[in-house]
Amino acid sequence: ENSPNGTHIVTVSASDADIGVNAEIVFSLSGRDANLVEIHPFYGNITVNGNIDRETQESLQFTVIAQDPDFTTNVDVVVNVIDVNDVAPIINGNNQISISMFENTTTNT
Repeated sequence: ENSPNGTHIVTVSASDADIGVNAEIVFSLSGRDANLVEIHPFYGNITVNGNIDRETQESLQFTVIAQDPDFTTNVDVVVNVIDVNDVAPIINGNNQISISMFENTTTNT
């Protein structure tokens, strides 16, 4: 939560037993929260790319796609968002409390 853009989340990897151009893998993202993260197309580094707020969303869900020239595979990713203490407490009720008391009231009563 509240991590700046570019903060590293995780690095994914894929392998391909082919050689040459057929073994070149390119990563991409899709899914519900793909707009809040980005992935390096060749290294698989996934980083923050948006405002992530635990109070509105407990987790991020997206799909990592690994593709060579002819084939595609994917994996679903769930990132649990850890809460940061960024919300002040609120006193319930009105913005003002009014109390009347006698001037000779003893303490702790």
